Amino acid sequence: MQELTDIEFQMKSRGDVDSDLRLVPSLFGEQSVVFGASVPQAPCFYVQAKPAEIWARFTDHGFAGMAVRDFEQWRSVYCYSGPIPEAALRKLYEKANIHIYCSTNDNLYANKSWIGLHAASAGTKEIKLPYPADVYNAFEKKRVGKQISQFRFEMKFGETALFILSPTEISDF
Repeated sequence: MQELTDIEFQMKSRGDVDSDLRLVPSLFGEQSVVFGASVPQAPCFYVQAKPAEIWARFTDHGFAGMAVRDFEQWRSVYCYSGPIPEAALRKLYEKANIHIYCSTNDNLYANKSWIGLHAASAGTKEIKLPYPADVYNAFEKKRVGKQISQFRFEMKFGETALFILSPTEISDF
């Protein structure tokens, strides 16, 4: 693993290591959640702190269980146990300059012509587009805006919204 990731590891071979991790509060604040498989596992590979940045630690012994190390042309990420929380994924996306369409943790599907959102929670949703476009609500068959780069709308839990993105006006709407 060390050769692949260029991150230094230590191994704990006893089977009494709980696989739960907590995101480091100084990096994630209120989003410092516990995640992992919640079962003892062996062996356990944990990260030696330097030069990687520690993002999560084991809840039972404090060893580093998730780390990120930046290189000139690439980034190495190690996480002992998944699933990786949304806050950590979002931070990785931001570091990689990946466009984030929506800051809520809803299921989102996007391509150059469509955006679909399935609400994991009720409330106001805001979509930020990577470029201005004419936006149409496909289910309501009405225009949301002309050459806009962001828009807001309300959703109930479990609802799905579908939007058409068009560089030019669609006459059928």
